[in-house]
Amino acid sequence: MLCNGGKTSTFVRSADPNMDIPVDNPTLYVPPGHNSPQQVHITQGDYVGTAVIVTWITPHAPGPNKVTY
Repeated sequence: MLCNGGKTSTFVRSADPNMDIPVDNPTLYVPPGHNSPQQVHITQGDYVGTAVIVTWITPHAPGPNKVTY
């Protein structure tokens, strides 16, 4: 299976030591508009493909703050 999801961010994970996306990174800013959708980022969590990192920003409006994977 081949998946090309494209590029959604300029963030590139550096070599060791690993570094998470900083909370103040523009990639995680809330988009304009009333209750606009938030971004969810699914990233390979380690170098051998045995873990996944899921990050998201919860909305300002009431509602769930979880991702079902």
